[in-house]
Amino acid sequence: MAPPPDPETWVDLYGDALYSYAFFRTKNSEAASDAVQETFLRALRKQSTFEGRSSIKTWLTGILRNVLFEHSRQNHRKAATLTSTESPPLTFSEILSLPPDEAIQRSEFWETLETCLARLPSTSAKIFWESEVEHRPAREIAAEHETSPNNISAQLYRARKLIRKCMTLLWKRSPR
Repeated sequence: MAPPPDPETWVDLYGDALYSYAFFRTKNSEAASDAVQETFLRALRKQSTFEGRSSIKTWLTGILRNVLFEHSRQNHRKAATLTSTESPPLTFSEILSLPPDEAIQRSEFWETLETCLARLPSTSAKIFWESEVEHRPAREIAAEHETSPNNISAQLYRARKLIRKCMTLLWKRSPR
């Protein structure tokens, strides 16, 4: 295996591809640029952890995916906080009775989902997020996680089941 490219060449070699990926996910030029910059910064800090089991481009794309995942969660948390000041908290059954687009705008939903996601193994949480929030196909997720689409489907089944149970339990306990 050839030695990895010097970090000084990463922007020239991979910047456009990473930006395209980030823009496709965010649909926002500024957010895509910020995510790519954060990716390069994290990669420089973690450069010693690169084991060479994949290409530098694949490694950088994985870091970018994590950056976008974190930014997406933060944006949903901010949006949920903004909407929570506009309306009173709802019970779980009231949330379920709302149209899906309305339900996911509620802070109660996002706070509870985040709590439940934190209880899952990190890989399962990422797979769930990529599938259910980002609406990515199982085949694409499987390729990025270097596993089969069947494995992704099985992990999604278990994650959905655990999240459903967790959200139901948390809502029943909470004084909403």
